[in-house]
Amino acid sequence: MRNAVLFNKDGLKRCPKCKLLLSKEKFNKSSKYKSGYSCWCKDCINKISAFHENKDSYKHRRWALNTIKTHSKREGYTVNISIEELQTLAKNTKFCSYCGRELNWERGTKGKSPKSENPTLDRIYNSNIMNLSNCKIVCMRCNTTKGYHTMKEFIEYCRSVVNHYDNTNC
Repeated sequence: MRNAVLFNKDGLKRCPKCKLLLSKEKFNKSSKYKSGYSCWCKDCINKISAFHENKDSYKHRRWALNTIKTHSKREGYTVNISIEELQTLAKNTKFCSYCGRELNWERGTKGKSPKSENPTLDRIYNSNIMNLSNCKIVCMRCNTTKGYHTMKEFIEYCRSVVNHYDNTNC
């Protein structure tokens, strides 16, 4: 449990960030601190969160962390890629590796479906091993369409769609 400035007899505490003397309602509850409330006030936490949220490096790191966490939880998956390696790959990937669509690295809204241009991690070979040589960052639409097919099967599928479209004169 971390030390934190406790509330005074009037139920007020000074936020060390903004230096304002504030009531309990202005702080988030937290079991990490002796006072039972976070150190910084809600406004200061929101400001710093918004600042980091807008930085590209933060967006890519958050995506890399969530992606590795999701794949690590899958039974039988071996994750042989570090957060830093995946973050670097994300920073260097502006467009879907399959269709060329620009990827949308903005954070989605809770409760809503992911957008088709959101970045996802595709394992090129559908083994349960995740490493740099077996991964590409692609848009949600391509990854969903490819599914568990091999790249060769995916390309053949795309060709059959084009051929069918050309033959039906839609």
